[in-house]
Amino acid sequence: MPRNQNALAIEPDQMTETGGEERAARGWYVCASGGSGKSSPQMVAAAPRYFHSPLRILFILGIAVFVLHYATMRVLQRLSFDGSTAVLIDSAVLVLVLTPVFHWFMFRPLLHHIQAVRKTNVELHESITRSEKIVATAFDAIIVIDELGMIQDFNPAAVKMFGVAASEIIGQSVNRLMPEPIRRAHDGYIAAYLDRGTPRIIGKGREVEGLRSNGETFPMELAVTEMRVHGRRIFVGTIRDITRRKRDEAALRSANEELERKVMARTAELANANDELQKLATTDALTKVTNRRQFDAELQRELERARRYGVPFSLILFDVDHFKRVNDQFGHLSGDRVLEDMAQLVSSETRVNDIFARWGGEEFVLLVHGVDSDGALQIAEKLRALVASHAFPHGHSVTCSFGVTAYAEGDDSVSIMQCVDKALYRAKEQGRNRTELA
Repeated sequence: MPRNQNALAIEPDQMTETGGEERAARGWYVCASGGSGKSSPQMVAAAPRYFHSPLRILFILGIAVFVLHYATMRVLQRLSFDGSTAVLIDSAVLVLVLTPVFHWFMFRPLLHHIQAVRKTNVELHESITRSEKIVATAFDAIIVIDELGMIQDFNPAAVKMFGVAASEIIGQSVNRLMPEPIRRAHDGYIAAYLDRGTPRIIGKGREVEGLRSNGETFPMELAVTEMRVHGRRIFVGTIRDITRRKRDEAALRSANEELERKVMARTAELANANDELQKLATTDALTKVTNRRQFDAELQRELERARRYGVPFSLILFDVDHFKRVNDQFGHLSGDRVLEDMAQLVSSETRVNDIFARWGGEEFVLLVHGVDSDGALQIAEKLRALVASHAFPHGHSVTCSFGVTAYAEGDDSVSIMQCVDKALYRAKEQGRNRTELA
């Protein structure tokens, strides 16, 4: 059988040095069992035991012939047969006695052995043919190289994958199928493994790049195994082209990244929408300061903090003096503009932790943290003077009346608001544009 891409694990010298059975036993040994389930050595060992020591059998048969000849001649001498008659009778006796002996001890075992060897050869031939067909029709490329990295076998799948004929590539270095810089490093990998037993890919699978005959590189999955034939190492590489898989993985990765971007963008939109909703739920639409609902919640939390930790706080409640005159004289839009400017003016003078809210209509409330009644009174006076000196859109001055109160033990949200509201009304009753402490 000529050497070609189908003789995957059989060296060329095996074709001439050994017969078919030995070739299969040394090459595709596992596949050589055929349908019987036994390997070649097992089947030959199953032959009759007479052939385990042929020299001993021949020696015993020789002794038997000699003893039989001697005994026959002695008997014939006693019976006084002449020489020619004695020889004839002796020969007849030997033939009659030794024929069945030779039949049972020589010819019959020999026949059985010949039949067993013939059957073994047939099964080995079928197994080799089956193995060669498996390699020839394998989906994966199979390449065999020797210790020097020279290609020994190249199956049809490898021909299709790399685009080079088996007759052209066999006997060439496997480096021809590798792109740089793998090509330069490959010989070193083999040398390191042969010298020090340091494996890089032998006995394990990994993804590498291959080089087609047209110069195109492609990703491939490579698994390399090692075996010995006639004391020489050979390496069998099984290769699978994973170009499509890599393309699909890249497409999937790109789709996932695009999906993640969309999810992040949508999440940001939802977060912004939630922030906007939260702002709408907690902010006064006209003045853009905290609305009354949110202020009520903040006041309740502040009351709980004051009760638990004894932290002081104060409330400042104020409204615009004669605001109805502003609306009547300049219109409601001008009145709204006054409230907007008022909110911006006071917000610019409040601390980050303080809570400034529109209480209702032209009334505003300021919750100041950590401040007692004296401190709150000073803050209120400062705001009153600021409002009185500010130029509002219609060109006329606007004043505000202020009521101030501080948290006292036992206060709740209703009682403390009632207290500061009374202080505000007292400021109005006493002439407006003034501050009163509850």
